Amino acid sequence: MQVLHTLLKKRKDDNSPLAQALYYALKGVRSSMEAALEHALKDNPDDVGIKDCQQLLADLDELLGVNGPAEDSDLTSWLRATGSSDVQANAPPSKLTQIRLNPLRDEILAQKSGLTIELGALKLREDSDAWLWRDVQLLLLRLPADQAVRWRDRARLIAEGVQCQITVHNVARFSFHTEELLFPGLEGAIQAPGLGLSPDAPLEPRVKGIFSEDMENNPELRFLAQAVSVCLGMADLDPNLHHALETVYRFDVVPFQGDQRTRFEQELLNRLQRVCQMPEVSMDALKSRLDLDEAIHSLTHMPPADRTSWWGGFRQRCRDSLFRAANRLRSQGHEVQLRAAPESFRSADELTHNNVPLKVGGATGMVLASLRIWAKLDGRVYPGRVIYRS
Repeated sequence: MQVLHTLLKKRKDDNSPLAQALYYALKGVRSSMEAALEHALKDNPDDVGIKDCQQLLADLDELLGVNGPAEDSDLTSWLRATGSSDVQANAPPSKLTQIRLNPLRDEILAQKSGLTIELGALKLREDSDAWLWRDVQLLLLRLPADQAVRWRDRARLIAEGVQCQITVHNVARFSFHTEELLFPGLEGAIQAPGLGLSPDAPLEPRVKGIFSEDMENNPELRFLAQAVSVCLGMADLDPNLHHALETVYRFDVVPFQGDQRTRFEQELLNRLQRVCQMPEVSMDALKSRLDLDEAIHSLTHMPPADRTSWWGGFRQRCRDSLFRAANRLRSQGHEVQLRAAPESFRSADELTHNNVPLKVGGATGMVLASLRIWAKLDGRVYPGRVIYRS
């Protein structure tokens, strides 16, 4: 155990890549064991390994806290950064606590028609108002824009009915090129942080390690670094995220946890690093941009978020950046063609391969998400890839 402490300290003190690798490997182990423990407590409460697993999680928490509070990446740091203390991350539910926002939870779960199509199976936390407010608001980021507006208004009214006020001052922010409030916080009877985007917020630490100071004057590279920061930040907060990145797991849309999360995040960071190392206007750079765009679009939900949702808009802004890069290369005389996937899978099939079928979400035969865009670069074709409703 002591050697683990010693190596992890070198992550902060000496910026050791080996210490970084150990840190994120242990995070992956912790995520996997936490999920296994939750499953055991629910389905096999007599499992003789439960106490040992709980002790293991406590030991891992101690190890992963070696760099101090600023290194936390779950709701603990979110709450700490915004001054809230309504709940501690990973704390067990309290049966004695009255959840004031339960009417909001019950109302959403009761609305089977119109919600389950867009969101799939709905699971909302029951152990804390802060968790519940966060989970509901994150769900709304996946809804069609008009439905999201209606449910945000309804959430506000229910919160006000239990002596809470909406606040835009208690808001954690991820780095992005625009100032944007994703959802507000609560104050009064419930202290719950909100979430937003800001160009003044710092990059995610791993991204900051890739994005050097000499890249600050390159707006496209900074945009991509911020987009990756948003992806990593949302992965820390949204328990319903999945991924469909082919080089990590090619056959399905899988939950974003354990080894799958660790491998996806590393691949996402590797692809960003390759883009940052390439000459900005070159064919190799555009190929690397295609790979990064695929990784960003492969961070998804089950089923994928609606095209008009916040998530849909975020992904479209990332893809617009890819088209700008293609236009710059085309202006230098290169043959560059990019084609977005049509909404009908029958039309998209000839442009794509290794596609992912789902039995939930949308209408049969429709493309639910474009993971990789079709491209033709100097005569060579690179097929696209989509998620579609089978």
